[in-house]
Amino acid sequence: MNRAQIIMFGVIGVIVLTALLVVFDIIPLGRRQRPPSIALTVWSLEEGRLWQEAFARYTAAFPNVRIAYVKKNQETYEQELLNALASGTGPDIFTLSNTQIVKHKDKLSLLPQEVLLFRPRDFRSTFFGAAEEDLITPDGNIIGLPLTVDTLALFYNRDFFNSANIALPPKTWEELVDVAARLTSYSEVGTVSRSGIALGTAANVEHAVDILSALLAQSGVELVNRKNLTSGLAGLRSPGDFVGPAESALSFYTAFADSVKRTYSWSSFFPNSLDAFAQGKTAIVFGYAEDVPRIEGKNPHLAFDISSFPQPKDTTVKVYYGRYRFNGVAKQSRNPVEAWRFLFWLADRDNNKFFADSLGLAPSRRDLVGGRPTEDYLEVFYGQVLAARTWLVPDDVKVSEILKEMINSVVNKSASAGDAVGRANVRVNSLLNPTR
Repeated sequence: MNRAQIIMFGVIGVIVLTALLVVFDIIPLGRRQRPPSIALTVWSLEEGRLWQEAFARYTAAFPNVRIAYVKKNQETYEQELLNALASGTGPDIFTLSNTQIVKHKDKLSLLPQEVLLFRPRDFRSTFFGAAEEDLITPDGNIIGLPLTVDTLALFYNRDFFNSANIALPPKTWEELVDVAARLTSYSEVGTVSRSGIALGTAANVEHAVDILSALLAQSGVELVNRKNLTSGLAGLRSPGDFVGPAESALSFYTAFADSVKRTYSWSSFFPNSLDAFAQGKTAIVFGYAEDVPRIEGKNPHLAFDISSFPQPKDTTVKVYYGRYRFNGVAKQSRNPVEAWRFLFWLADRDNNKFFADSLGLAPSRRDLVGGRPTEDYLEVFYGQVLAARTWLVPDDVKVSEILKEMINSVVNKSASAGDAVGRANVRVNSLLNPTR
């Protein structure tokens, strides 16, 4: 064959080979290559229906992704998660509370900022401030994304307020002391027969540790200093002060359970504070938005309303106490980038609002908390999100035990407020720095 024939047969051969590759789907002609199939598993605590709706919308947009959801029991969730991660059978995405960050941050995959083009400054402009402090590490890595937020607020019985001719709920602690005194009734022997406010003890006050934490934060106390990871309970006193801010906050909290003080309005003989509120045994309690269905379920006819958490008189900066759960990606996930993409999709405006509305909570996004919630009572909680504080605790269970013992020792008069704070300070420091 001459040269022209060789070239002609070569061209024909290339054409035939290319046609065969196209026919057998080896070369995708005229269409994009099909993305690989990806399977993700999510562990969380909410009802499956809520997540399934989100999954359906996500897989409609990304049909190559399959997502399975496993609902867990809150009581056993943490241990099951640890066991699954240790055996290599854990989920790709899992939920943690903000108080579990220190314990489990080593199990979380870092956000691939270069791939997904989302950096700390983007996080700060998107989510509320407390999450920024918790979920952005000192070296600028992002370990999770929050979805909803809850904050402590004041719940009050409208009938009791009306009967006592109290027009509005207290906005400051000074007002609260006066209102609680007016609403408290005593028996002939001096015990509280109807409580003005459920405050002062640890065992039967729901969220006692969180309420005390809010008082500490409003006093300028850092339970844990984020910069040097030391306890701030025994912080420096201002010149001329004989009582430290943590001691003052603890004394104020426990005064409501001290029978010799004017503030006396609660005792260990009452049932759990939220139950007592539902039963009409106390006029005021502190609770979260998540507590509303519980109270309504126990007493559907209770006439109660919700107001913002009280602040110190003449304060210029409001401080509330919050908690939240966030979603993170497991280090052992085989598809960490796709898992992070799904978390970003969950955190966009529409989905953030969908989850918040469905759960009866405030959203985590800054651009949503200024909007109107589906339920009127949630306006209080929306309004507290941006000024909410949280603690970065080394162990949520152990720190809770330390603070409860601090309260109990003062209520039982086995220690002064100063001694109780000093002991708690040592114990928190031992958790933060066990080798010191």
